[in-house]
Amino acid sequence: MARQRVRVEGSDAWWVTLIAAIGALGVLVAGPSPTGGAVIDVVLVGAAVAATIWAAASAPWWAGVAACAVAAACAPGWVLAMLGLVGAAGGVAVGLARRAVPWSRAIVAAVALQVLARLDNLEHLGISALVAISVASFLALSGVLRRPRRERRVVGIVLGSLLGVVLIAVIGATIAGTTARHDLEGGADAAQEGVAQLADGDFVGARTSFDRAAVLFDRASSRLSSFWAQPARLLPVVAQHRSAATRLTAAAAAVSAEAARSLAEIDVDAVRVVDGRIDLDAVRALEDPLVRLQGALTDLSGEIEAVDSPWLLDQLTTRLEDLSGDIDRQRLKGDNAIAAVQQAPALLGGEGRRVYFVAFTTPVEARGLGGFMGNWAEVTITDGDIEISGFGRHTDLNQAGDPTTRSLDGPTDFLAQYADFGFRNADGTMRSNIWSDVTMSPHFPSVADVIAQLYPQSGGQELDGVFAMDVYALAGLMQITGPVELPGLDFAVTPENAADFMLSSQYTLFEDVPERVDALEVVALTTVERLLNGDLPSPPQLAELMSPYVDQGRLLGWSRVPAEQALLENVRMDGALPALAGGNGITVTFNNAGNSKIDYYLDGAMSYDVTTSEGGASAVLTLDLTNGAPSAGLPFYVIGNNLDKPLGTSTLYVSVYSAVPFSSATLDGEPIEMESGAEAGWAVASAFVELSSKESARLVVRFEGVPAADGPVAVRVPATVRPLPLTVTVDGTIRGGGPIESAGESRR
Repeated sequence: MARQRVRVEGSDAWWVTLIAAIGALGVLVAGPSPTGGAVIDVVLVGAAVAATIWAAASAPWWAGVAACAVAAACAPGWVLAMLGLVGAAGGVAVGLARRAVPWSRAIVAAVALQVLARLDNLEHLGISALVAISVASFLALSGVLRRPRRERRVVGIVLGSLLGVVLIAVIGATIAGTTARHDLEGGADAAQEGVAQLADGDFVGARTSFDRAAVLFDRASSRLSSFWAQPARLLPVVAQHRSAATRLTAAAAAVSAEAARSLAEIDVDAVRVVDGRIDLDAVRALEDPLVRLQGALTDLSGEIEAVDSPWLLDQLTTRLEDLSGDIDRQRLKGDNAIAAVQQAPALLGGEGRRVYFVAFTTPVEARGLGGFMGNWAEVTITDGDIEISGFGRHTDLNQAGDPTTRSLDGPTDFLAQYADFGFRNADGTMRSNIWSDVTMSPHFPSVADVIAQLYPQSGGQELDGVFAMDVYALAGLMQITGPVELPGLDFAVTPENAADFMLSSQYTLFEDVPERVDALEVVALTTVERLLNGDLPSPPQLAELMSPYVDQGRLLGWSRVPAEQALLENVRMDGALPALAGGNGITVTFNNAGNSKIDYYLDGAMSYDVTTSEGGASAVLTLDLTNGAPSAGLPFYVIGNNLDKPLGTSTLYVSVYSAVPFSSATLDGEPIEMESGAEAGWAVASAFVELSSKESARLVVRFEGVPAADGPVAVRVPATVRPLPLTVTVDGTIRGGGPIESAGESRR
């Protein structure tokens, strides 16, 4: 049977033309952007919609019904779905009327196209465009096939011409995309390498990488903008890919070049400590290029986000997301670097003399902060000139000044927690040898505040800041300063054996305490003198060397100046207990009550298990401790004690820090009482635990009403000689352990 031919002429032609124009305008209002070019999109979309409605005026009634039904099924909301269903009903009415009525068929087609133009809820915009184009093509084709031969011939010629243009555009786009893709991906890789080199402090390498990234991005941009790629601007979807990639490559080339220029002006070697002096003008000169570098990285991340479009290829999108993530992490470091440069002149005495106290601690005699302070140094810096203005043992400070007049004004929670240990006696005085226990708290801002108050009362100067480092951090510095020969011994303390010497072997090498004390002073003083009077590595290299000790809580700093303290907090050097902010948390500290070096032999493990229920959450801390010390064969000051206990006995003041007060506790299965307190926003429960030689014990502490377990658990592993691993579980699922996690970020 011959296909029915439909002529659209006379008044029908005028009505159909009007409907086609109105329908095209309605679709343009929806803002479809098949190519990404404003003018091209208006022309292409307007012409395509008008042509589709004109052709659909002769389409079978069921074609309009099908188009509206598909549109209704894919509609993003009930209003558009209802519009599609109304259009479908209108198409059915046209079919039941059994009349041509071209203008009514055109209206049905126009309704379907209005809904299709607003599909934004499909998995990918490319699918939305594909659905809309497919339905529109179906409508147009079914209508054209019912037109007279002459009209069909004209349509065929037009479509053939368009196909030729499309073929040319596809070939051009393929050539441009193929040649540019390698450069674009290479540019992203080079930029990512540059960001990684920045994180490692390799500014020279980062400059080279960003230079290479700029060249590759620029070459990709040129190829995407070449004359053979221009016809691709007319192709839906293809044009979007090209437009997104062109914008990215052009912007990334400019930003990468700016990053390279900024890096060329950063001379980190100029701010090294040389012969005890640092050039403050060179430090100040770093600020401008660092700010511009940070701005360039921010712009590059912004450009990636701006073209984070569904029109980019998935493989390229993944690379860009990786680059953007690396940039965001580096920007945090960059902000800290800028803050450091801004604060450094004042920190280094550029605005007046600065005096700093350095506490050298050792974990072989446990304290809440990590270890007992044996030696100390006073460092004075004036306009970049660094000198050691004081050095000694904690005993020197105990004896200096007038011990009977020393007093503390705070911190309030420190005094509440440790007053009974001699920090504030009933008559307001302090224990005369209080410097032996000055590091009892795990909260370094409090420890530093106490040191800053006590030092001027113990013969020292007013302090601007306090630093602390343990034997591991000191051994790390020896990688810069080199080995130290010990007078009278055929023995050198090297970076490799320094930690073992200061923790253990010194106690067998020396027969009496004075010799041992002198050896420690020689190692510490020689290392610090060489450090401050020699040639240090560049700041990035020094930061890379020492950052592990900062992460482990073995290198800490505090400043009286709020802006400088904020910098120390940002670089996680402040040693503060993490802010719980209503969340959950757990940590354990040890204070050696026998004043011995027996904690070299302390070992064990910890677990914190949270259980949730309808009534809330509860938790159990299980602390297994083992005293591996022998009962003979070592000096008294190692395995002895001042508590008249047998040799090899360890007496620890164990403090459990938690989000809520404890509810009960047992030691080896027997109930025990624990002292309750609070510090730095944490609840504290403490008890003495005595371990004979080679003895083990299990302390179990229970908590009720702990915070909900859906957030991170802030944990801190004490900086002991032998790490005590801490495992955190929630309802039997391991959530973490080891480092501090505060607000989702690792701290120590």
